[in-house]
Amino acid sequence: MLNIKSKPVLVLFGAERGTHCKALHPILEEALEEEFKDLFEIRFVNVDENSDIIKSLNISGIPVVAVFKNGEEIKRFNGERDYDDLCDFLDEVL
Repeated sequence: MLNIKSKPVLVLFGAERGTHCKALHPILEEALEEEFKDLFEIRFVNVDENSDIIKSLNISGIPVVAVFKNGEEIKRFNGERDYDDLCDFLDEVL
């Protein structure tokens, strides 16, 4: 039997209108391309269009970056991060 390990899923919860979300998004993309290429599945959830998900995960402010493994949330942070802090967070997850 093969034991295929699935990648963690990194989800950015944000909004098109959010200044902090717009600032975090390119930093996140850069880190995922340069330091963590192919180690995460990546998703964006627009909080304005997915209020049920936001409520069920107790998300009250944006942006939020959460990492899920096998359907369970394993770690999250709220707010902006610089490149180094973001890489530290992703290292901790792995």
